[in-house]
Amino acid sequence: MIKIPGRPKGKARPQFANGRAFTPKTTRDYEKEIGALYQLQDGRMFTGEVKVEVEAIFKIPSSWSKKKKWETIDNGKRPEIRPDIDNIVKVVLDGLNGIAYNDDSQVVEIQARKVYGLDYEGVHINVEAVR
Repeated sequence: MIKIPGRPKGKARPQFANGRAFTPKTTRDYEKEIGALYQLQDGRMFTGEVKVEVEAIFKIPSSWSKKKKWETIDNGKRPEIRPDIDNIVKVVLDGLNGIAYNDDSQVVEIQARKVYGLDYEGVHINVEAVR
């Protein structure tokens, strides 16, 4: 499992200039960070079918009362905030493309979830071969 510290980000919509579409710099930079951290923390390159698990962890807002924070954790309440889970998955898959696998077409299974953490924000990613 690899850990990407910081607030989870999603894949931004393409921008257009001179009649061409391109990925915004902030998204490209985040994809590069995901790839670099994968190489440092895991580094395996898969050649066959893969499963990717993504867990986006968001800090509970500091403005919430202690009671509300603990109720959120105890009841397993999930964040209904942006970025959308599909955009988080997209940026992860694109960030791992060519690094964890040759092409994201090799990804045949995805598990993704958004959760709250008391004192931590980040994205945890697990890539494994499908047997």
